[in-house]
Amino acid sequence: MCHLAGDRCDGHPTGHRVILIGLLIAGPCCALLSARWIRSAQAGVIAVGLAIALAIPDGIWGTSAQFAFVGAVLMVALVCTWAAAIIEAVTRSDTALQGEATTS
Repeated sequence: MCHLAGDRCDGHPTGHRVILIGLLIAGPCCALLSARWIRSAQAGVIAVGLAIALAIPDGIWGTSAQFAFVGAVLMVALVCTWAAAIIEAVTRSDTALQGEATTS
């Protein structure tokens, strides 16, 4: 393992390169702010697709590192979609309740 910044990472499966696939979780997280589950799901599908495709040029195709990164992106995409669906449902029910209160 690499404990110090100056250590070489020869024993690590990715060598000394930096793998940035994990940054793809930013897409679904930003889409969550829209509070629309469809947009979050679309961003999640794109992020997972890119995570799978980018494993080839990163040199981690078929390794445990690829499965860890793709799994992490997939889990974040699922959680963000689930959270956006809850936010959207609560927002719609609050809007419906406010509409009924103003008409009564």
